[in-house]
Amino acid sequence: MELKIEKNKITFDLDNEIPFFQVGDKYRVRFGIDDFNREEMKCLIREVFPNKMSCSLLTEILTPTYSKEKTNIGKYIGITNWKEDKYFSDVEYIIATIREVEPKELLNYSLYIKRGLVSPFICFHDKKSVYYISDSVIDIVSSSTDFIELVKGEYQGRVNHYYDKT
Repeated sequence: MELKIEKNKITFDLDNEIPFFQVGDKYRVRFGIDDFNREEMKCLIREVFPNKMSCSLLTEILTPTYSKEKTNIGKYIGITNWKEDKYFSDVEYIIATIREVEPKELLNYSLYIKRGLVSPFICFHDKKSVYYISDSVIDIVSSSTDFIELVKGEYQGRVNHYYDKT
């Protein structure tokens, strides 16, 4: 699935690297998930997504062996407007996109992931930014280098510089 983030095209599927590795340093920032408490994560999410966003996630692997991803996303996000797309590569799988996700829903699901109860292949996105979360990191990719610099400055003690190319 292709996400258009203004000038950047991000491919979110099992055949490509995660969004963080598809753009240069000036368009991305990475944090350790354990570096944020609830209030700090809430502020970060509000900066990235002041309004509703979409969520894309792996829901099922169809072949070679069927398996359904255990995301429990329905407990945290109201699913009323979604679309499923089937992809083929070494495996056949489905990525669903949920629209109109509220920032509060993203916060609650992020905290659920932080507790280590699930490790979904998931990202949240709008026309300007992508928020990728796993059980260890939060990655933000943006079309605005000014926004990334602002976030890096505001959270400078928490930025993970391991993959910076400077």
